[in-house]
Amino acid sequence: MSPDRYADPQALRSAIADRLRPLAEERGIELSNLQRQFAYDRLLSRVFTSDPDRWVLKGGTAMLARIGPEARHTRDVDLLNRDGGLEEAERALHVAARTDLEDFFTFTLGPGRHLTEAVHALRVPVDAHLGVKRFAEFHVDLVAELTMTGSTESVPPLVPTEIPGLERTTYIAYPLVDHIADKVCALHETHERVSGLQEPSSRYRDLADLAVFAHTVKVDARDLKVALASEATRRGMVLPSRLTVPTDSNWSRGYARVVRDAPRLRERHLETAIATVRLFIDPVLDGSLEGRWNHDGLHWEATTDAEPEPA
Repeated sequence: MSPDRYADPQALRSAIADRLRPLAEERGIELSNLQRQFAYDRLLSRVFTSDPDRWVLKGGTAMLARIGPEARHTRDVDLLNRDGGLEEAERALHVAARTDLEDFFTFTLGPGRHLTEAVHALRVPVDAHLGVKRFAEFHVDLVAELTMTGSTESVPPLVPTEIPGLERTTYIAYPLVDHIADKVCALHETHERVSGLQEPSSRYRDLADLAVFAHTVKVDARDLKVALASEATRRGMVLPSRLTVPTDSNWSRGYARVVRDAPRLRERHLETAIATVRLFIDPVLDGSLEGRWNHDGLHWEATTDAEPEPA
């Protein structure tokens, strides 16, 4: 059965464009980026409808769902498989992508390839079609066998647009403290070149994401310490007592490229981003305090065990 209001794919395509165009202008992003996010939602609706207990949304897509337009646009979908390894995750993703939600969307998945920087990661290319015409192309990064120290949470779809006849569902997002810890560790992780030299991180987007988190989330220092210790152990690394980010020209240029996808990010320059993220992360790295992060004032506030958690 076709969606209630739209009898064919072209009518639905036009309706999607009509709704997304003003939203793209409001957010200051390209319409094509918002269309890609809409395609993410159509695939994720299938994923979390077909086997909701298997999957956890990670990465930039989790940030978009959790925070909304404050987060940067991301060109991939990140999913954690909670039931088995990567091969099983790839098979399950193919099955989920074939779920018929009667929305005229179909998804063609190519073979996954292992990412060079992570043993437990598989990148799967995706072509999204609305009817017979391509709507978007992207990839899904699958990970498995990760330990979560915090609690997952329910998050809404990435694009807050209701279209009659299109089924939408909520997603399960990676715990906030583990998400932050993953980015802090990625910033400090080095990789060995063929020559044997250690290459410093080039994860410019993780610094930008941490600056976004600093302005938008509430988190407890003790929970974040546990998450940081767990993630550092998993990666076999020792974190410094203070955020350490290169400030050379490569990093300045790389960060400048990343912020183009985050028009609402306040820290437009590398130095200001480092300063903000250090306020957020350094007191947890050096263990100098307990408390809760105040994202409005960009400082940590002391709390007592008897103090209730914020709603």
